[in-house]
Amino acid sequence: MTITSPTPMNVKTILMMLALVVLGVGCKKDYDSPPTRTLPVGSVITIAQLKAMYTNAPVHFDTAVSVYAVVTSDENDGNFYKNISVQDQTGGITLRLLNSGGLYVGDSVRIYLPGTVLSPYNNLMQLDSVDVDNNVVKQATLVHVAPLVVNIADLDPVSMQSMLIQLNDVEFTTADAAGSTWADAVNQDYGERYLEDCDLNQVMVRTSGYSNYAGQPLPQGKGSIQCIMGVYGTTIQLAARRMSDVHLNGPRCPGQELPF
Repeated sequence: MTITSPTPMNVKTILMMLALVVLGVGCKKDYDSPPTRTLPVGSVITIAQLKAMYTNAPVHFDTAVSVYAVVTSDENDGNFYKNISVQDQTGGITLRLLNSGGLYVGDSVRIYLPGTVLSPYNNLMQLDSVDVDNNVVKQATLVHVAPLVVNIADLDPVSMQSMLIQLNDVEFTTADAAGSTWADAVNQDYGERYLEDCDLNQVMVRTSGYSNYAGQPLPQGKGSIQCIMGVYGTTIQLAARRMSDVHLNGPRCPGQELPF
C-alpha cells in the first residue's frame, strides 16, 4: 500500500484549523454571574410597632429597619392597582407601590424600610413609595394566611385595617342583589354595594371598575366572603381579592328574599 504525503494545500488547511481552535480557546471568557441582590436587615419590627411610629406627621425612613409579613392581596384580578396588603401576627398594613407587579398573595416578604414613608390616607395607615426591587426581599411563596372570621357588627376600623377577614351568613342587600353588578365595567367606575347579615347590619363592598369581575352580576344568595378590610374616613370598605373567595349561594335570610 502506498501512503501519499499530504499536499501543501492540505497542510495549510490543517494549520489554519489548528490556529482557529487555539484562538477560540484563548478567547473563551468565563462570564461572572450577576451579584445576588442583598438588602441589610437592620432592626426588625412588627407591623403593629411600625404603625405606632406615626404620631401625626409622615415618617420618612432612612435607617436600616425591616418588617416581615405575608402578602394577602395582589393586583392579579384588577381590584387593586399599585397597592397590596400585607400582614403579620400583629396586624395588617397597605403598601403603596412605585411600580405595578412583582408581589402575589402568599409571598412571605421582608420589607426594608429606607426610602419608604409611613402615613395615613383618610385614616387608612399605609407604607408609601415601596419599590419592589429595592425594598422587598421574598422569603417564600404560597404561604397560607387564615382569614380573621368576624361579624359585621364587630368590624374594627383601626385594629383590623388591611387584614384579610371573612364574613359568614351574609348576603348582598335586596336592592343590590336584585340586578347590580360588582362595579361599572362600561365606564370603569367603582361600585359601592352593601352586604348585610340577618340582623340587618351592613357594610360596604367597594370594587374597582377595572376588576376582572366588575361587570359580573352580584351573587344573590347568603354565605361567606373573604375580603381585605379598608377604611375611608369613618367608613369601613371591604374589597374582594378574587371570585374564589366568594361563596354566596345559599338561601337568603328570612324576609330578605328577592322579588322574583
